[in-house]
Amino acid sequence: MSDNFSFFLVITPITRQFKSLFKEFGAMSIKHFMTAVMLGSMVLYVGCAKPPTEKANALQSDLKSIEAKGAQVFAPAEYDQVAKKMAELQNLMGQKKNRMATALADSIAPQMAALKATVDNNSKSMSQQAVSAASGELGKFKALLTPENMKLLGEGAKACQARCAEFESKVNEVQNTLSSGDLLNAYNNAQQLAGQIAAAVQDDTQKIEQAKAKEAEKAAKKGKGKAAVKAAPKAAAKAAVKAAPKAAPKAAAKAAPKPAPKKK
Repeated sequence: MSDNFSFFLVITPITRQFKSLFKEFGAMSIKHFMTAVMLGSMVLYVGCAKPPTEKANALQSDLKSIEAKGAQVFAPAEYDQVAKKMAELQNLMGQKKNRMATALADSIAPQMAALKATVDNNSKSMSQQAVSAASGELGKFKALLTPENMKLLGEGAKACQARCAEFESKVNEVQNTLSSGDLLNAYNNAQQLAGQIAAAVQDDTQKIEQAKAKEAEKAAKKGKGKAAVKAAPKAAAKAAVKAAPKAAPKAAAKAAPKPAPKKK
C-alpha cells in the first residue's frame, strides 16, 4: 500500500468528522476548523515520511570502508565528528523521527566525503614518514658497527651484527608494504620497528661505552706500572747520591787508625 493511499484512507474520515463539527458549531468555528486541519495534516505528514534507510546504509558502508583505511589513526578528530553524527542518525531512525533523520543524513554525506579525502592524504604522508623514520634508525644502528666498536664488544659483536641484519630485513618489509598501498599496516609496522631499533641503538651504545671505560681503566693501570718500573732506577740513584755525603765521614772515621795508648 502506497503512502499516498494510506494518507487518503486516514484523512477521509477525519475530514468528514471536521465537516460534521462545522455544521454543529456554525461559521464561528471556521478558524478552529482550519487550525485543526493544519495540525492534523502536519502530524500525518511527519508520521508518513519515509525513513532514510538507503542513505543511512550507504553512509554506514562508507564509514566502514574509511575505518579499514585507518580513519582513527590518520584523521582522528574528523572521524570522531562523523561517528558521533552517525550514532545520532541511528537514534533518530530508531525513534521514527524520519524527517529529522533524513535531514541529518543529508548533512553527514559531505562530511563523510571530506573525511575520506583527509584519510587518503594523511595516510600517504604519515606512512611515508614512519617508514623513513625506521630507515633512519637503522642507519644509526649500522653506524655503530665499526671495527673498533666490534672489537670492544668482543663476543657480543656477533649478536649485534645479527640484530642489525634482522632489522634491515624488517625495514625492507615495511618498504614493500608501503609500495603495495597497504598504508595502515605500513604505518603501524614502521612505527613499532623504529622504536625497536632505537632501543637497540641505545642498548648497544651503552655497552660500547662501558667497554671503552674498561679499556681506559686497564690502560691507566698499565701506565702506572710502567712508570713505576721506569722511575725505580732513578729514585735509587738519587737516594744513593743523597746518602753518600753522610756515609763518607762515617766510613773514614771507621777506617782511620786508632791512636796508640798513652804511656804511664
